Amino acid sequence: MAEALVPDSIATVMLMQDHRSLDIISAPTVSPADQLLLNGLKPGPTAGTCGNAVYRNEAVYTSNVHGDSRCLDVCNVFDQFELNACWSNPVRDSEGQSIGSFALSSFENREPSAFHKELLAVAAHIIGILLQRSRAQEQLEQMAYEDSLTGLSNRSALFRQLSLLIAKAQTHDHEFAVVYVDLDRFKILNDNFGHSVGDQILKLIGDRIRECTKDAYCAARVGGDEFVIVAKTTSDGERLGRAVMDALSLPIEYQAYRFPIGCSVGISCFPSDGRDPESLLNNADTAMYRAKRNELRVCYYKPEFTSKSIDDFRIENILRSAIENNLLSLRFQGKLDAKTHRTVGYETLLRLQCSDGSFISPAEFIPVAESTGLIVPIGEWVVKTALEEAGDLLQRGEDAFTLAINISGAQLATPEHIQKLLALIDASAFPNNAVYFEITETVLVKEASYASDLLETIRAAGVRLAIDDFGIGYSSLGYLKRFRVSQLKMDKVLIDDICMKEESVAIAKAVIALGHSLGLEVVAEGVESADQAVMLADINCDTLQGFFFSIPSPIESFLP
Repeated sequence: MAEALVPDSIATVMLMQDHRSLDIISAPTVSPADQLLLNGLKPGPTAGTCGNAVYRNEAVYTSNVHGDSRCLDVCNVFDQFELNACWSNPVRDSEGQSIGSFALSSFENREPSAFHKELLAVAAHIIGILLQRSRAQEQLEQMAYEDSLTGLSNRSALFRQLSLLIAKAQTHDHEFAVVYVDLDRFKILNDNFGHSVGDQILKLIGDRIRECTKDAYCAARVGGDEFVIVAKTTSDGERLGRAVMDALSLPIEYQAYRFPIGCSVGISCFPSDGRDPESLLNNADTAMYRAKRNELRVCYYKPEFTSKSIDDFRIENILRSAIENNLLSLRFQGKLDAKTHRTVGYETLLRLQCSDGSFISPAEFIPVAESTGLIVPIGEWVVKTALEEAGDLLQRGEDAFTLAINISGAQLATPEHIQKLLALIDASAFPNNAVYFEITETVLVKEASYASDLLETIRAAGVRLAIDDFGIGYSSLGYLKRFRVSQLKMDKVLIDDICMKEESVAIAKAVIALGHSLGLEVVAEGVESADQAVMLADINCDTLQGFFFSIPSPIESFLP
């Protein structure tokens, strides 16, 4: 329009770039090749009228570029185009700062009229408004498709990317992979250090994920501690999944702390594992939970996982119903002195009964309770009920005995829950030092860095700690001393063939000697024969537990 109003002129719009130089963004009558001659112009006192207008943030006019010192840096360009006059007005942002220029150049030597000056000013102002709107739109789009905390894509951007890839695959034979990443210990971090620290850790995690997924279609944060990567090929899915796992296996340093995070990864592939975004994400999520539950590094989705997810959903509903309708129950198994076979304690075992009278194995329902958070109300019910039922036995004149209650890693992640459990013990008939919280060796190693203060709180309250399933995990002896563990329970795997293999005897002896050297009581689980009981007594095991002596039974069966 400006060129039409000013015959024999060339109109140009230049805009400041990130490298603090001006590039042409519009010049309708200048070829792209010729535009390159002016790109990269640095604003300054000798950078022509455009460079000066931006530099001074004011209109600059010259009727003869060849005799004007302000045009020294661009004389060769004017010569090439045979231009003589140039008038420029700054393009300003909303704060009045110059961000570019609008210029009219002429083949004749001439001064701008009042009309020309007004035209330049109005055009520059309109361009400024358009650029502000464009940038505002870009920011809105960025906000709509970018996770504000990590700068990665958000769920909306992820669904858009997946939809585009699926649409493209309709006309091209194309495969890709969806990689679902879930942080392993982030909830514990949030609970112990607060959400502000958690947010800073998430930013650092986002940086690590961005760095190792540069060649992916998309890397997105889709939940509090959940991320999804869209890989370009199915094989890239595993490569990127392992790269993210390796990146997050290194502790994250923030302030004075080093946070070990870790993650679990599940992968689904298009088109074999789904032909729409929801199916691909759900199946990758299902594979991730399988990886987390089985402590795998990376797990590809398999169709049978879906039936397992449906089973878990069914169990979750049964658990919720059991909590509401009092269908949970307890069984107790005796623990006997290895020499005298006198009962010295009981372990509390949880049972889940369905409405049809059948029972679901703890191996099936405990992981579901942990993953859904139902373990917290269930855990409080177990402690309260166990103290009440075993308290009846204690008050009927039975010799003093200990009571062991299993605690999961998910319960240790909730400090308020543990405080409630300790309060229940304080209010019971049991001395605190007669109650044991049993945690598995795997949980001790995995959660120790986060649960150390809580474990110390438990010990300071007088409640003792027992390490369950000892001998099949990767426990550090330092943990046993650090948390002042009172009891080691040898796993049944170490007991099964103790009467048949010399190496099994040697391992059991070593565990017992280790426990005694640290001042710990050693319990053998899963004793199922008289020969096993005799052998364990001979090698100085302290306490025996297993079907040979008693099956898990309601407390009434132990009442006199």
